[in-house]
Amino acid sequence: MMEEAIAFINEFIANEYAAWQAYYLEQDDELFEEVRDKVDRMYGADLMTEVNYRSIDESWFTEGEAKLAQVKPRILFQIKEYEHTDYGSLFRCYVSSYSNWSDSYSASFYIAKRENFRTKEKEWRIVSKYNNDVGNWQWRGGIRVEPLGKLLSVRQFQPPADPVDLADYEATLQSVVAPTETKTAPTPVSLSREKGENPQRDAFVETFGAIEEKVLWGKQYAGTPSQDPNWSIFQTLLGGKFYSNGFFRQGADPLSDSLPWPALGEAIRFTQELAQLLTEAGCTALNSEGDMAYFPFVYCGEMIDGFPDFIALGQFLEGAKLRMKRIQKRNCIFWDQQADEEYKEYLSPQTFEAFEQVSQKMKATLKSLVEFSLVYEPAFPLVMGGTFQPGIFAGLVTPMIRR
Repeated sequence: MMEEAIAFINEFIANEYAAWQAYYLEQDDELFEEVRDKVDRMYGADLMTEVNYRSIDESWFTEGEAKLAQVKPRILFQIKEYEHTDYGSLFRCYVSSYSNWSDSYSASFYIAKRENFRTKEKEWRIVSKYNNDVGNWQWRGGIRVEPLGKLLSVRQFQPPADPVDLADYEATLQSVVAPTETKTAPTPVSLSREKGENPQRDAFVETFGAIEEKVLWGKQYAGTPSQDPNWSIFQTLLGGKFYSNGFFRQGADPLSDSLPWPALGEAIRFTQELAQLLTEAGCTALNSEGDMAYFPFVYCGEMIDGFPDFIALGQFLEGAKLRMKRIQKRNCIFWDQQADEEYKEYLSPQTFEAFEQVSQKMKATLKSLVEFSLVYEPAFPLVMGGTFQPGIFAGLVTPMIRR
């Protein structure tokens, strides 16, 4: 039902904006009211659209374009599905205002399938509306939803800009990470050990520096470097964190004595070299918005048919769509063979050469080259790599940005 709910709320958002366009620009009142009423019929429980009927004068349409410029389609941030005694499932849709400046939570529309009294068929309707008042949700009409039932599923689309709303959005994302098979609570990770406890670890630290959590990319907010909201989505999809010695799933210890420290150091050095070659040549993620770079990806764990165990076993965020490919036979591992000529023409000679050079290095060093992505808009990871040594997967990761 989640896909149906997404389709309905997106149709509502499109219809509402079309009604605002007609409100300011359509000179035929009957045509305007037809468009407006289409939105109104998507409401139930005595709710109605905010696009009012109008009383126009001679100046109305001369100012219409300017007034319409202050309106935009609402942003859909996330949808939560709850159990409900009357509807079975109740879907909470977090949206912005239709005002042009709105980039964070403004309203929650609760939607559900309810019976049409005339046809006796179930149809989607907006059955309740709550407005956001600095993190406090105020009932504005329709049914009162409290208390909400059990949370069944979540689908997220775009993080809000407001810090309070963003914290709620990220907390939701963390709360719905699919559990791994282990039943025990994650062991707290300490990022320091006494020197001398493990000489191999000490040698790694001496070469690569202190072992610490890493943020692969950031974003500028008001001229100040800050963590990109998409970064939290990216990490949560993979179910772990990045450290200076690789990617570790939740509960794993990046300082464990059991890690193959010498081989891990070789894998880190190898992937850093790959990422540096691509960065220096201006190579960025293909088929992604923005100019996102490629970053080292190293994972210590079991491999199942060439893929990291957590990918092969489906231990990642519920709702993400897993795409897996074997890329060993590609001429260049970064694209399908039929696209060779296209990218040769599209990319600069320096960039094309760097992609091919890195591809050759990965083919020469790694076994069972594979690619996998966890598709979950607006930002999700694409990983390309293979087995570096038994128990070590190495390669590159890049964020795919979709709007």
